Amino acid sequence: MTWKSHIAIATACVVPFNALMLPVAVAGSVAPDLAEYVINFFTKKKIKHRGVTHYLFIPILIIAFGKRS
Repeated sequence: MTWKSHIAIATACVVPFNALMLPVAVAGSVAPDLAEYVINFFTKKKIKHRGVTHYLFIPILIIAFGKRS
């Protein structure tokens, strides 16, 4: 899938329920690919596409340990 298709699916899933959450959904839909790009750009160790950044436990940990109000 491309970034456009990730964003389109996120939009289709979120807008009917809460359009105000669209920026969060878009950010989450491209976050694994963006993290992969940033890691590859700033480090000498290259990671493969759809590797560690695409694992489900990373977003779950971010949600679990994120700041709660």
